[in-house]
Amino acid sequence: MERADIEHLAKLARLQLTEDEVTKYQKEITDILGYVTQVNAVAGESTDVIESAGVRNVMREDANPMESGSCVENMLAGAPETQDGFVRVQKILDTNNGA
Repeated sequence: MERADIEHLAKLARLQLTEDEVTKYQKEITDILGYVTQVNAVAGESTDVIESAGVRNVMREDANPMESGSCVENMLAGAPETQDGFVRVQKILDTNNGA
C-alpha cells in the first residue's frame, strides 16, 4: 500500500497521523492485505467446508409473543425525556459536515 493511500485513508477517517505512524500503518496494512489475500486464496479453493459443518437454524418459535407496541408506554414512562412518542436524546452528530 502506498504512502498516499495511507494519508488518504487517514484524511477520510479524520485522523492526524505523524510521519512515524504513516510508515507504521503502511507496513501493517500491507501485511494485513497480504494475509487477506492468502485467506481468500484458501477460501476460494473449496466451498465444501461450510456445507459439511451442518449449519442449521437453531431459533425456536416464541411461545408467548408480545403484541407489537405493547411495551412502548412503559418504556417511554421510564425515559428521562420524550417527544412525540419517542425518547428524546442529546444531539451527538454534526449535520453541518464540520462547517
